[in-house]
Amino acid sequence: MKYLLTLIIVMVLGTVSLIAQAKKGTYKMNSETSKSKSASKLYERGSTIKDVSLLTQLSNTNSKFYIAPYEHGYVYSEEKKKSNSQAADYSFYFVGVSGNRFDKPKTFALNAPTGLKPVAVSFSNDRLTMFATCLKPGSKTSYTIYQANKQNNVWSGWQELEIAKPFESAGFAVVNTAGNKMYLCAKSKIYKTGYDIYTSEYNDGWQKAILVQGDINSDGDDMFPTLFNDVLFYSSGAKGGEGGKDIIFVNLKDNNRECFNAGNKINTNAGEQMMILNEDNKSGLLIRNAPIATKAEVFRIVADDLFIK
Repeated sequence: MKYLLTLIIVMVLGTVSLIAQAKKGTYKMNSETSKSKSASKLYERGSTIKDVSLLTQLSNTNSKFYIAPYEHGYVYSEEKKKSNSQAADYSFYFVGVSGNRFDKPKTFALNAPTGLKPVAVSFSNDRLTMFATCLKPGSKTSYTIYQANKQNNVWSGWQELEIAKPFESAGFAVVNTAGNKMYLCAKSKIYKTGYDIYTSEYNDGWQKAILVQGDINSDGDDMFPTLFNDVLFYSSGAKGGEGGKDIIFVNLKDNNRECFNAGNKINTNAGEQMMILNEDNKSGLLIRNAPIATKAEVFRIVADDLFIK
């Protein structure tokens, strides 16, 4: 009887805990359940893609880490890995684009404060504000977010965003065209469930980041959000698909927040890190991990029809 009473108490407490977590939007199902639920709602949408090819102009011995639209081209970061005991080095470049031609990359100056180590940057629609994902001091894998402003063609006024501080790690922020909503990925200090996609609204400053609603976050890492109008692209490691990390997208204005797999011409078993869809809705860029090599490369995507309809 004593044993039975103890068991009942444990079960009740466990149920209460799960309910509390569910209300907060932080509880995740076990891996198998989560994958089954997510996979059942994924419908492949990649049939219009006619070509995914390596962008040889950017290919070298270093691994590509992150890329973002900027003026008439892109800014990207390269990761040069060092020994296990040292954090990698990151370099930034700008590549101009004219039609289908990519120019020779040029060094992109961040003017980051001494001691700060940026790994990725994105920009506001007017290109006057930069959001930099930086390694936390003394860490090789935990990030925080800084904001800098462009004055006289120099990035200055670097400040850490308050919304990033409550997390164990937060980064890779993107802002919508209107500049009033941010999407980022972050890892909670309390719930050890990997990276999730969060959102924050601007109201006299960026407000507390909350989990994106809908069946978007999975039991694995959900990272590297990008935006095409009201469509959110991100990389997920537990949404089902081709294996490894796959590119998933969802219309944020859809009440059901139904997730779609970007298709087997984009997603492979190699692992896709991030995707950008250009304004023409027919072309974009993809960072994909090579299946054998130890580096990630940038690929160009071309569709024969509108990707988002």
